[in-house]
Amino acid sequence: MHAHLAHRVLRNARIQAFRGYIPPPNKAFLGGLVLGKANDSLRHRRNAAPWDGFDPDAHYRRRVRGSFVYGGLVQRHFGHFMSEMVHRILPARLLDHRGPWIFVTFEGDRRWVVFEKLPPFARDILEFLEVKAGEFRGISADCIVDELFVVEQGSELRLGPKPGYLDDLHEYTTPRLDAIHGAELRPKKVYVSRAALPGGTFLGEAYLEDQLTGEGFAIIRPESLPVLVQMDIYRKAEVLVFNAGSACHGVELLGSGALQRCYLIDRGIQRKAVESALVPRAREFAVSVGHPYLGTLLTARRSRAPVPRLGMNLFDVQALLAFFRDHGIARLPSFDRKQYLNAASMHLQGHIDAARASGLICDEAEIKSFFTAFEAAAATQEC
Repeated sequence: MHAHLAHRVLRNARIQAFRGYIPPPNKAFLGGLVLGKANDSLRHRRNAAPWDGFDPDAHYRRRVRGSFVYGGLVQRHFGHFMSEMVHRILPARLLDHRGPWIFVTFEGDRRWVVFEKLPPFARDILEFLEVKAGEFRGISADCIVDELFVVEQGSELRLGPKPGYLDDLHEYTTPRLDAIHGAELRPKKVYVSRAALPGGTFLGEAYLEDQLTGEGFAIIRPESLPVLVQMDIYRKAEVLVFNAGSACHGVELLGSGALQRCYLIDRGIQRKAVESALVPRAREFAVSVGHPYLGTLLTARRSRAPVPRLGMNLFDVQALLAFFRDHGIARLPSFDRKQYLNAASMHLQGHIDAARASGLICDEAEIKSFFTAFEAAAATQEC
């Protein structure tokens, strides 16, 4: 084992079911393995600091008999699951603790207390890491566990992998993927699209994709692919282009040097989170910046608050073309600024129609602000 990670065995370990989030300014997960400052390194962490909190009035009415290994929280969101929920598993295995496993799920929600009911991508990843269905136990109520082994996360969101962890991943993941997909040919040039998603992308992205297809790029939509196929495509691509979003976290189980030439089109949000995953694994990396973020038209289903990560950007065409050409990614000789802005305008109207149909569209003031930002950004490019 290359990574040196804190670990210990806890007796009578207290676990709280996941209750959601502590509200800002101290936003953090509420729930998980209850640990104090003396065990900060073993807590759920982001960016080199604990990112969890606990209910001081919790009642632990259930006891779980036996010895278990702590896997962490189970999240339905692909990016957070990959970047935050899987990085104790391989370290525990390398320390000869291979189950049975305890994972924390949502309070009172029994959908995910058994392996078979997990989201397909979560099942695929856990199976890849050799977490057997019969050794998975989801906790949806506060409990005390007789004995629990816990190891520090090998990687943290916004911080990235700890020293040595990428080498451990390389030695584990490479032969596993080779055995499953090693003989399969993959495209050499790959653009990872978000165009089919309801939000969180670039207006007119499909226009860029058409231009890239003409230069030999394969356009993949990761939400339609099994996660192991995504991983295999990424590691075999000679040129790989992402725009910032959850798909970038599909590389989280790849090891050192797994990505060749990797490029990111920045959206002005989430950059540190995705760079912490991509940069340590890439032999060559660069970021295209300056693409205006316009805001969001979508709200959260429960709170009805605007969701920034589902916002939209407009490509700065001059900056985009310079980036692709300067880095030898693509020449894009037929990319026409006016055609792109027309495509972006049509995309925007479709986005608004879809947001209205979903019932999750922002209020009229937010919509007006979005249109103002779009018109200003488009006018700048028409000059």
